[in-house]
Amino acid sequence: MTFRSKMIASYLACGILPVLAASLLICAISSRGLNNLQDHVNQGLYSTAQAKLRAQYSLKRSHVEDYFAQIRDQVITFAEDGMVVHAMRSFRTSFATYRHEAGIDDTRLEELGPQLQSYYTGDFSRVYAEQNPDMPLDTTQLLEPLDPDSIALQHAYISNNSNPLGSKHLLNESEHGTQYDRLHSRIHPIVRDYLEKFGYYDIFLVDAETGDIVYSVFKELDFTTSLLDGPYAETNFGECFRLARKLPKGQFAIVDFEQYTPSYEAPASFIASPIYDGSELIGVAMFQMPVDRIVGIFSNREGLGETGETVVVGSEHRMRSNSHLDSEFHNLVQSFKDPERGSINTADVDRALQGETGVMKITDYRGIETISAYGPIDFLGLRWALAAKIDQSEVASSITDSAKSTESNIWLVTIVSLLGGALISSLLGWTISRWFSKSLLEVNGIAESVAAASRQLAKATADLSSGAQDQADSLKRTAASLEEMTSTIQQNADNAQQANEQSLGSRDVAERGGLITQRAVDGMSEINQSSRKIAAIISTIDEIAFQTNLLALNASIEAARAGAQGRGFAVVAGEVRNLAQRSARAANEITELIDNSVSKVETGSVLVTQSGTTLNEIVSSVKRVTDIISEIAVASRQQAGGIEQVNLSVNSMERVIQANVTQTESLTSTAQTLASQARQLQRVVDQFDLKKHPSQAPQAEEQQLQESPS
Repeated sequence: MTFRSKMIASYLACGILPVLAASLLICAISSRGLNNLQDHVNQGLYSTAQAKLRAQYSLKRSHVEDYFAQIRDQVITFAEDGMVVHAMRSFRTSFATYRHEAGIDDTRLEELGPQLQSYYTGDFSRVYAEQNPDMPLDTTQLLEPLDPDSIALQHAYISNNSNPLGSKHLLNESEHGTQYDRLHSRIHPIVRDYLEKFGYYDIFLVDAETGDIVYSVFKELDFTTSLLDGPYAETNFGECFRLARKLPKGQFAIVDFEQYTPSYEAPASFIASPIYDGSELIGVAMFQMPVDRIVGIFSNREGLGETGETVVVGSEHRMRSNSHLDSEFHNLVQSFKDPERGSINTADVDRALQGETGVMKITDYRGIETISAYGPIDFLGLRWALAAKIDQSEVASSITDSAKSTESNIWLVTIVSLLGGALISSLLGWTISRWFSKSLLEVNGIAESVAAASRQLAKATADLSSGAQDQADSLKRTAASLEEMTSTIQQNADNAQQANEQSLGSRDVAERGGLITQRAVDGMSEINQSSRKIAAIISTIDEIAFQTNLLALNASIEAARAGAQGRGFAVVAGEVRNLAQRSARAANEITELIDNSVSKVETGSVLVTQSGTTLNEIVSSVKRVTDIISEIAVASRQQAGGIEQVNLSVNSMERVIQANVTQTESLTSTAQTLASQARQLQRVVDQFDLKKHPSQAPQAEEQQLQESPS
């Protein structure tokens, strides 16, 4: 093996072995550290997930309880409203006289029956079959309990209603022009608007004595039927009516969701409050719960990630919300139609229905491991189970992915380090051995020429002595120039220090300007917030004006019905209505002015913010300039010190050169010894296997002779 091969092999071993050992040690330590880190982070992530789920549970529970409290207050207020009390009393009377006023005798009634039956077996049955393909409908059981009054009114407002199915509520008055029709044309638009505003599925007025539904908004098949002995008396609708008719004024009754045939077997829940005329119970006001708005409370998934969701389950383990992860079966409607696939029977739901609250790991209805924060929702006498949950895999995914990525990176770095170490070691060994071999060859040639060069050394020493004297003179002139340069650099350092002090002052002024601008931004923000609060107050005033206008309208209707005795009251009601309208217009004008003010304040805030940003940039620029000037001052002081040292060094060199003049005399004897040592060096170099070329030695000798002083 040649000298070059040995050098490459040794460098390769020295490069790879330490890298390999260090890489294996790093892998072992990193793997152990990653495992410990993953355990700690997993624990922290699970704790964070539990806290988020508890917060989601508390938030959704609060929303549900507040919303149902609002519904309770609305149904009680609706039942106590003077217009509703009057409508209930009038509907009871006109409902009983409708057939007589419309001229519908027994013969005509026999004609209406088949027409109504064709609606049951036609339009309604068609839509029912589309939504319930596996559930046959027997319309005979729905038609047989109908009395003549129900047949007459259902024919007028349902089957003979030209509006399509689902839009029967658009009819304000039938063609007969009876007392019922006239009352319906006045009351129906108001109640319909009320329903649309608050999103209820339907609103009913029920005769407390007979159980007849004398009015409903949407005119489904339950319209005009009796909740005491009619086809829907045994539903939860009938149960809610019977509970409410036993209550005193200002109380309510509520029933949970159950399938309801007039709504195509969709789950329906009802809330009701008794209607009293003085101390006399005359009817019951009933709301069919707004399914979309109840479900909408739980549809907001902000902060729940990809697999997080909030589910609500009733006492029978059926859904009261729509699942985000299984919208096909686990939704409010489908869980009632297909309980086997749509129910939830997990441990967290069972505990919540028993009144317990907590967080636990479960296998959910999909068969997937999840973390669930659960608890009960108790409102208006009902209990539902609420569970906010997220998949365990999502909670742990971030740390798992990070650990895998880190481990892969460690192995990648190890492999790259080994390959890089091998490559670098090989290149380094090849380069050094090539250079070393070349150097030894050159040394061999130089050793041969040193003997010849030593003969010229004596002559060169004389020239060196003369040159040394010239250098001493030149150094004196250099020392004088250095002293002048030292003075100039010191003056530059003083000027840089003064500039640094001025820059610091400018930075302080700019920073104070930034603080003033920030206070201006804060002031504009407070003005903006105050303007928005004023806008909210004006909105409340506008709502009050709207309600006053509605009450004045109702009062005008009552005064008109009172005749001459109510004229004075009608004038007052008209004035109140005018004042309400003027208040509404004034509120709108104020709102426009405030909106304009808010817009200008926001524009001003943006401009002030931009000014603050510009000042901050100025502060940053001044700070950078100050730092640069400080560095210049420091560098100038360092240069002054450095030049002083150079000056001292030049003086020292002058003394050294004088000493060199005397030393050159000894070089002659040294040259004689040099030739002998060159021959010894050549013998040592010949011991290496350098594969030298014979021509190199003469070339080196010739080059040495050319470079020697003449």
